[in-house]
Amino acid sequence: MRTQLRPIAGADAILLDNMRPSEIMPIVNELKGRVILEASGGITPDNVIEYARTGVDVISSGYITHSARSLDLTMDAERV
Repeated sequence: MRTQLRPIAGADAILLDNMRPSEIMPIVNELKGRVILEASGGITPDNVIEYARTGVDVISSGYITHSARSLDLTMDAERV
């Protein structure tokens, strides 16, 4: 039995989070053009092409911030 996917009324976008490209493809095939589809979670420079090939509208990746080094800054302000 096939379940038909329908976006929730009024939704502008659906986030497909922590899903493999093979899991995203059927959703894209069903909903492309009806709602913005965004892939996120576990996306790196090594696999971003696979996600792009699914046909999603947006790809989000936190990869660049996960291992960013911090910088300790201080800002002192004086009222004049």
